[in-house]
Amino acid sequence: MILDGIKTGSEAEVDEIVQLIRENTDKSYDLVAEKIHKMRITNTRITPALEQALDDFAGKPVLGHHYGHTSNLALPGSQEHDLSTAVTHSGSWTTVTNNADFIKHLFELYFAWCHPFSVLLLEEAFFHGYMEGKLKYCSPILVNALLAIACQYSDRLDARSDPDDPSTTGSHFFAEAKRLLYSDERSCLTTVQALGIMSLREVMNNHDSSGWKFAGQMSRMAIELGLHIPSPAQPNNNLSSTEIASRRVTVWGVFNLETALSICVGRISSISRTSIKIDKPLVQSNLEGKIWKPYGYHIAGLEQSCFTYNLLMQISVLSEIVNDVVNFFYAPGERITSRRMIQHFERFECWEQRLPECLLIQEHKPTLPQVISVQ
Repeated sequence: MILDGIKTGSEAEVDEIVQLIRENTDKSYDLVAEKIHKMRITNTRITPALEQALDDFAGKPVLGHHYGHTSNLALPGSQEHDLSTAVTHSGSWTTVTNNADFIKHLFELYFAWCHPFSVLLLEEAFFHGYMEGKLKYCSPILVNALLAIACQYSDRLDARSDPDDPSTTGSHFFAEAKRLLYSDERSCLTTVQALGIMSLREVMNNHDSSGWKFAGQMSRMAIELGLHIPSPAQPNNNLSSTEIASRRVTVWGVFNLETALSICVGRISSISRTSIKIDKPLVQSNLEGKIWKPYGYHIAGLEQSCFTYNLLMQISVLSEIVNDVVNFFYAPGERITSRRMIQHFERFECWEQRLPECLLIQEHKPTLPQVISVQ
């Protein structure tokens, strides 16, 4: 009875059996066998129907709370923000400047030098929202956060709040993004994206603690919105393919960013690899063929296909391995051994060997800077 219980029992049951044996001071195992028998009877009271109900419940958010309007978990009757209250300066999304040429310049910088390295949003959806006034994919806080970090790549004086002080680069846009963040505490997809960009901007300015704080807010909001799980099958759940793609890109971008930052600060990520139940973003050839240009540099021959989503896919796979390694060192569930370390190392080697050809550094051919950074 005892050996059978150890062989067929769950981990929790085996632990309980071992504890019973240790507590058995009179060396009579009849009492232990009797307790195991009673324990099994108790466990069989969990009916298949109840077990199925528990499976259905696991990993799903509680629907009794209010969720952001892009989460598809909002209470019936929730409405989009009123666009007229969000857009100022004759259609601009920011109050910091109404210089359309300067904003275009910053957009070019962001999508050339920042976005490919840390993909947090679906570029095509963002520009659709920006041009059409769709708050589902664009918002004032997201635009200001994006412009703030783009200023870090600009040599124009108007990229600074004080033209004579380089340390104020992007500060005017960043201050506006923070004001918008704290003036409206509602959660939505674009705010998750903005928090990720704000986190990156702070880290770039050696404000690691502040960057980690924004990253934490980003992750918690993503979880609150249920971005890490498939959207529930509800009658009012009419997600378009663009919305599904946007949510996938963002949640994996969130996971990748916080995993990278967790290495820098030596802390575990608030989103574990196993908590994300949604598929990685699909690699679409029509988007991968978009030409990347080194904006700001007139060097012939560097223009080439961007491979943005191939990169996102492979960085996401790499982040899953890194997430396990970070937890292995900073929250070990078992003893750290050389064998376990070798196993993790072999996973990194396997990941590198499986990289698609488009992400390999090749001789006599220009290589994308974002590909070099992955290597």
